[in-house]
Amino acid sequence: MNDNQRTKKLRKKAVTYFLMLLLPLVVTALTDKSNGRGLLLIAWPLGSVWYFITYRYIAKGYECQMTKHLAFSRGGGGTFHGILFYLSTFIILMLVVVLIRGTFGL
Repeated sequence: MNDNQRTKKLRKKAVTYFLMLLLPLVVTALTDKSNGRGLLLIAWPLGSVWYFITYRYIAKGYECQMTKHLAFSRGGGGTFHGILFYLSTFIILMLVVVLIRGTFGL
């Protein structure tokens, strides 16, 4: 798989992840608040972990070193899929902080 195919694949994964992030908001708008909140607590962490792992797996395969560097630079080089990668990293970090606070009562 060449770099252009990898970029197209990352774009498709990014759109899927973005729709996953919008799903709880749409459910909240169409039903009651508790359904959306429950889906938010399930869909966002699971989707973020999925996207984080998928992005890293695909982006590590870039042949061009500059493209690989941009894919993992801060903000993902300003691309849509790179920005969503850092959003997923932030959501995973917040999940870990909440789990540590809940476990140790900090």
